[in-house]
Amino acid sequence: MTNRMSSIFAAALTMAALSLVVPSASHAQASKQIPRTPDGKPNFEGLWAGGGGGVRATREEIARELPLTDWGKEQVEYVTRNDGEYAGETGSPEDARYHSLCGGASSPANVGGRIEINQNPHRLFLVYFGDDTRMWARQLWIGRQHPQDPTDYELTWMGHSVAKWDGDTLVVDTIRVKGGTLVDRRMGAPQSDQFRMVERYQLTDPTTMRIERTFEDPQAYTRPWNNTKVYKLQTDWSEIAGEWEVLEQHTVCEGGTYPTEDDPWFTSQ
Repeated sequence: MTNRMSSIFAAALTMAALSLVVPSASHAQASKQIPRTPDGKPNFEGLWAGGGGGVRATREEIARELPLTDWGKEQVEYVTRNDGEYAGETGSPEDARYHSLCGGASSPANVGGRIEINQNPHRLFLVYFGDDTRMWARQLWIGRQHPQDPTDYELTWMGHSVAKWDGDTLVVDTIRVKGGTLVDRRMGAPQSDQFRMVERYQLTDPTTMRIERTFEDPQAYTRPWNNTKVYKLQTDWSEIAGEWEVLEQHTVCEGGTYPTEDDPWFTSQ
């Protein structure tokens, strides 16, 4: 009896060990079926929609979900003081939407809506179709490195992004993003110029893209935190066939403030 129980226990351990190291049949099948480029890499090209949405959290939910530093808490308090009050096109300094900059998201962590991806062996070029007929673009350079001295690269809205392959996962590292924007405007989650984002792009099946994102910002957060966005491949381009305005980095956007009505940029249009 003892020998039989020992054999059963050993067999169970063997099966458990195998389950840890051997991919499931469904996972292997999905990896085999995803579209690939001529060099065998997952092919992310296409128009994708999804990525989440909904109403931004209240201050209580923010405090519960985000590992904020004292500085981070001050920023959250500032941008959520008028939560739920829409202040119109010019915004209110206490409204989190106001700090999205220039009428839309500016941090690479906060851009949403549809994404069009163009891919070659050296880079992914991402165009984000945001609200109010605006677009933002990012370049993810595969195989490149960040500058040895990051300060050699000027702070920009989309930052400096480099990528590498980890099996069928594209790992993207982004630094040198301008501070004063929001990681997630729905939560009023703040961001400083020490912000760093690591993304892991995966195709879980031929029409589903999963992006796992980890955020680091020692000025705003006591530890890294993360979230996941899921997108579905779109085949109907007619919905976005209208005219789109490309969001440029006008000087009126500096500092996260909207201009006055008599600003020269508006009066000259």
